[in-house]
Amino acid sequence: MHAYHVSNLARTYISLHMALNEDITPIHARTLSRCMTLLKGIQAAFYSKSALLADYHPAILNSLASRMGNMFAQLQAHILATSRNLTRSQLDVIASCKLAVKLLGGPLTPQRITVLRMCLDVVSQKLYTRDKDVDELMALLRQIETVATFNDLIAEACDTSFLYYWGMDLIPIFLADIYQHPSQAHQLQYLLMALHDPLRHLKATHPTAASQYRERTLSAFEDRVINPLCRDIETDLRLHVQRNLLTPDALPPPTFGPDRSPLIQLPPLRLFENDFHIAGRVSHYLDTTFYNMTTLALHDWKTYGEMKNLAKQKYGLILTDSHLPTQTLEQGMDVLEIMRGVHQFVRKFKYNLNNQIFVEEAGDNKTLNTISIRHIANSIRTHGTGIMNTTVNIIYQFLTKKIGQFCQFLGDEHVKALLLKDFRFWQKNRERLNNQYPWERAAAFNMDIRKLGPAPNNEGSYLDMFRRLITEIGNALGFVRMVRSGGIRYCSEAIKFVPDLENIIGFAEHTAQERLSPETVECAKSLDATLSNLTKNFSEGIDFFQLLVGVFQKSLEPAGNMALRPFYCVVPALTINYIDSFLTAKDRLAKKHNGAAFTDDGFAIGLAFFVQLLDQNTQFDSLHWFASVAAHLKSEEDRIREQLRTARRPQDELQTLQLTLRRSEAYRNEFNMLFFSFSGA
Repeated sequence: MHAYHVSNLARTYISLHMALNEDITPIHARTLSRCMTLLKGIQAAFYSKSALLADYHPAILNSLASRMGNMFAQLQAHILATSRNLTRSQLDVIASCKLAVKLLGGPLTPQRITVLRMCLDVVSQKLYTRDKDVDELMALLRQIETVATFNDLIAEACDTSFLYYWGMDLIPIFLADIYQHPSQAHQLQYLLMALHDPLRHLKATHPTAASQYRERTLSAFEDRVINPLCRDIETDLRLHVQRNLLTPDALPPPTFGPDRSPLIQLPPLRLFENDFHIAGRVSHYLDTTFYNMTTLALHDWKTYGEMKNLAKQKYGLILTDSHLPTQTLEQGMDVLEIMRGVHQFVRKFKYNLNNQIFVEEAGDNKTLNTISIRHIANSIRTHGTGIMNTTVNIIYQFLTKKIGQFCQFLGDEHVKALLLKDFRFWQKNRERLNNQYPWERAAAFNMDIRKLGPAPNNEGSYLDMFRRLITEIGNALGFVRMVRSGGIRYCSEAIKFVPDLENIIGFAEHTAQERLSPETVECAKSLDATLSNLTKNFSEGIDFFQLLVGVFQKSLEPAGNMALRPFYCVVPALTINYIDSFLTAKDRLAKKHNGAAFTDDGFAIGLAFFVQLLDQNTQFDSLHWFASVAAHLKSEEDRIREQLRTARRPQDELQTLQLTLRRSEAYRNEFNMLFFSFSGA
């Protein structure tokens, strides 16, 4: 009765609104949704107890049939006892009673119940039965009919097929309402059961309409429940992770939305012939999204890993590992791609001599490219050993232009005048200075160059521009050295399959002796040539660095170019300029500014290249420059420590002295590293 009442209330409400052309408010739509879920909840409750009801069903029918059969038998006996001559109507009643008793003794099918109703009509129309007995028989028959057709009555009372005709536009509203109130998530399965009823009726009458209804309902379920839930879960995970990464001032205002966990915790749902596991769908969406976003930005792999852990802790979602690399891909940058933009490469990348690696200068990008010997070997394996010669040719052309700029700078009248001045000073006072070039003279040269004005394109002073020129040349030479090392590594990896390098057999000779096919002989010749090439490159190799020095040394004889003779005198000023700029670049690391760097050994290699190229190793060693720097910085540090120890000074002055001391110690460390790099170059 309750199911019939709820169904009639919902039908009446929808039909009246359609008849009056009135809109259904959201609150009333929520009430209708509760009616649908209540009907299917009643039906599900009965079905869940169907096994228990099946045990008592035969006993209940037998009890009712026995009571009704006894009444028919008593009526038959009463007529036979009170009437000697039976009339036609009495015979009809007796026959109906006998038939009813016989029917009640067998299975109570719908056909038998119909015949029983006809027998009861015959008995009730005659005047041989009391009204009280007729009412009792009618009540027993109704009870028997109810028990016998119990399942059909439940299905009829809880049928929601009227949704297709009267409430098709309400289905998205019903689904959205449950999504907006996750605490009612347990009603979603009942609502999906209600949406299934119209399809069952439409399949029998309108197959096309059934297909359209199925597509619209599935689309509404995806759009109103599955897709919003996936997006909201992703957004919630992102906000939680970003809230931990951002500073308190940069945090967005907190948002308190409903907890979607009840929707995630639902068991698998069924709509039509489709199964929907909401937790599985959300997990698949997050897996796909995190994988795609990680491939686009590998530097965010850690962030998405934290989001996966949070999804497991907060929602119980088990996400799969993306199995993507967390740093640089194995292949790395290609050598040919680097050579196409060698001017940009030597300007933007910093060389590390000890680790044999190039690191991109910090900029606006979140990731920094690196190039190591492994990447060079991969490129050689891809393109062949011929790219080594191509690389050297390109670097040679690049160095030709840069060395021209080098000579042009030293040949400038203003620079040459300052340089010759220092050159003459050193030649005249070296004995007095104990053969150590003074720090003050190098610092003064820096100041004199600054007085010449800024360099073009906002590159600082002319000495800054000259230092960058030497660094770019050193980076190019460092790349040549890495190409040679990469070639040796490639050859070592390729030749490791040859068991004995000292005794390699000739495959072409053996195939010819065995009289194999011409194609096999040609393949053997190619194999012999490959093995010979690998063995030669592995055992000998080519020192491209010395090769380039030998080529340029002939054209840059200091005797033929007087402007190059005092070059070694500008090295002290260059090193001070380099240390100043390098310390500034290291300070930018903590501030995450553009131009930050932690290594720049290209300057040391470029400096060593030109000292060797101009054959001025002896002259530069005569300066004893690094010993002079060590002595000067030690005296400065001792003086500052003495001031800190002996005199009482204001707090501001003490902080200034401490900062000066730390600055001097940083100078000493960086000069030591420059000395080691210069010596190793």
